[in-house]
Amino acid sequence: KTIVFHLRKAAFDFYDTGAKDWVVEPGKYEIRVGSSSRDIRLRGSVQIKQGHMPSEQVRTEHPTGTLAWERVDDDTFSRMFGREVPEVIDINVFHRNSVVGELKRSWVGSILAFFVYSEARKAADGANDDAHRKMIDAMTSEVALRSLVLFSEGVLTYTGLDMFIALINHQYPLLLWLIFHWI
Repeated sequence: KTIVFHLRKAAFDFYDTGAKDWVVEPGKYEIRVGSSSRDIRLRGSVQIKQGHMPSEQVRTEHPTGTLAWERVDDDTFSRMFGREVPEVIDINVFHRNSVVGELKRSWVGSILAFFVYSEARKAADGANDDAHRKMIDAMTSEVALRSLVLFSEGVLTYTGLDMFIALINHQYPLLLWLIFHWI
């Protein structure tokens, strides 16, 4: 099956604050196709031969010459954004939109993930061969936690899910508040 996409200039341009106009830089652009940004299934590229180099202002503010996300040192970041580099904080917060596969980052979350994977396999009657199990596991790993409330057919409520999320996030005061308001 062949699908054709027509990408207009707007797919490649950015607003050049120095030129006060939209600019397309010449060069190679990668095109990615997938079911999500985490599941890229096809890559290709296009070469744009005619375009404009960014203004001097943009080249100074963005030393790579483009607005592409690249690693820059702290001094360059400070110049680009006019402020100090923020402190790095390791945030590993789970929420209703987290997916089942992410639960494996927490030992408590791994327990729920194990249960969810087991139930998904049971629900997929006839998925006895390895290929079907892998497919069920792959689909289950991308299910948002909020969807578990719907799939559980009343066994799990949003309050129960919020309590579990508070537990795996080590938000014990919130967990206690949810428990006392649930009782």
